[in-house]
Amino acid sequence: MAGLVELLRTAGYGAASETDAADYTLYLGFGLPNEEVSRSGVDKPVRETLRQFVAQPFTVQRTDEEERTATWQVRLVELHPYAQTFGSFLCWYATPDGIPLSTDIVRHVTLDLGGGQVHRCEVSIEGGATGRQQLRMEAALLDEGTIAIARALRERIRTQYPGVRLFDVEAQQALVQGSIISGGRRTPISNLVSEVTHLRSQKLLTHLRHLLVEEERFLMFTGGGAILLASSLQTLSGKRRSSQSYLLVPAAYASTLNALGGYLLVQTAPRPRLADHAFPPEEGRRAG
Repeated sequence: MAGLVELLRTAGYGAASETDAADYTLYLGFGLPNEEVSRSGVDKPVRETLRQFVAQPFTVQRTDEEERTATWQVRLVELHPYAQTFGSFLCWYATPDGIPLSTDIVRHVTLDLGGGQVHRCEVSIEGGATGRQQLRMEAALLDEGTIAIARALRERIRTQYPGVRLFDVEAQQALVQGSIISGGRRTPISNLVSEVTHLRSQKLLTHLRHLLVEEERFLMFTGGGAILLASSLQTLSGKRRSSQSYLLVPAAYASTLNALGGYLLVQTAPRPRLADHAFPPEEGRRAG
């Protein structure tokens, strides 16, 4: 709830005055780990946990840097969880209005190389030629993500810079940025990053090799790890697959594509229900 308050503040929402409570009713969409979602929906333990948050009002008090306290009332009227990697697929599959694009691809696999995990999300696209398309998704957790490389980098940094001790998140940042703070100065460590990435990435790429060999599926690589390992992925894919059978998501979008797709999903999900109400033109404009 505190995180939602921070998001609202960043988006420009707040209380009318310091004495008034900010009161917001929200429709919330968010990504879940792929393994917590199946064809039948969200797994039962997760679903039962999420039910505790629906319709119940939450009060959040936030104290800023000047010791001023503001009160927020937040109520979630509906939750829309989705398998997080499905968000990346949706960005490839549909327009921002949620309309499916024309494609002859019927088996699509998203390989999401994240910081903590490597996820595989396979979607079968059925019935495109005969009518409305049906999507069938299967997802799996393959291995830990680039955190394994970051931890190896952290040990190398500790050897070369004994006074620099990094937490996991800081090691991930050093891996992405190619620098650390040493002696109060930003210090480049690009050579260390290249060495460790080359040595440690092979284990991560091992899980992908069998998918690269067979061409029955279209592959899409995304996630922060896809940016870090772009050169290796391009080399491996180029040797074993045609250029039309895979896609490396551009670095500008790869680390946020799951969230962008989730935003589109939440925007388009209510539309069938709104359409069922068959609003008159004037009322429809007010409802929109």
